[in-house]
Amino acid sequence: MTRPTLSGLLRRAGDERYAVPAFNIVDDLTMSAVLTTAARRGSPVIVQASTRTAEFYGPRQLRAMFVARRAASGASAVLHLDHCRVPELVLDCARAGWESALFDGSDRDYREAVAVTSTVVEACAAYSMEVEGEFERISSVGEDPATGTASTRRCAEFVETTGVACFSPDLGTQHGMHSDDPVLRFELAAELAALVPVVLHGGSGLSRESLRRAISAGVSKVNFSSVIKAAYVDGVREFAARGGTEPLELAGQLRDRIGEVCDLCITDVGSEGAAREGGSGERRVDLRL
Repeated sequence: MTRPTLSGLLRRAGDERYAVPAFNIVDDLTMSAVLTTAARRGSPVIVQASTRTAEFYGPRQLRAMFVARRAASGASAVLHLDHCRVPELVLDCARAGWESALFDGSDRDYREAVAVTSTVVEACAAYSMEVEGEFERISSVGEDPATGTASTRRCAEFVETTGVACFSPDLGTQHGMHSDDPVLRFELAAELAALVPVVLHGGSGLSRESLRRAISAGVSKVNFSSVIKAAYVDGVREFAARGGTEPLELAGQLRDRIGEVCDLCITDVGSEGAAREGGSGERRVDLRL
């Protein structure tokens, strides 16, 4: 089987108008739930680890866990480092065999973000790692949302100068769990999708209608993190409240619960069946509700 790449998964998603779901995992249990659900639904998937998760387990240990789980499940998946501002950690993951990483330059001024991102892209290419780029900070739920967004011209300049494989603009979402749909910048997504695969951060809590409008506009990767963490923590609390004492019983329930969340997200982004052989010529995605 050919090893999947981030750009390969996203290009096909853009061509066929679905998005690849990107789930943030925190341990082997969440990774297993993501990969087995993706395999069962025939969906490509991006397994994401935060900087904190990568540092907790170590890039090589997390990579070994992923390779074993991917082989066991048969899922079409890549391992991706999410929101990393430290070039050295990105390179550690590249050396360990990770397929991709988001180098987040949003804590730097624009010129520095371009320069450092370009250096990271060039260094990672030696290890066949692809880089997602971001230079404009995406806020979190509870904070004041961004008052403006970089122009399409500035975003295009960043993409063309740095050579990133995909790009994360501020499309109006926030990190965290949305209780209501924000006003999304569909026109910006459409303009950028003509240049590079576009990533939507903060997918947790968005309605299916908003997600599918974003995909129709050209978004080909949607990140889901808070919804996975909420399912995990709520499951632990409910198990404890019922007086549960068997760890393996808890693990099984959490795996099922997180798998159900992944199921819903896969349906929302329209990726079911996209990873199955021969699907490209036979598959038709109806993005209408």
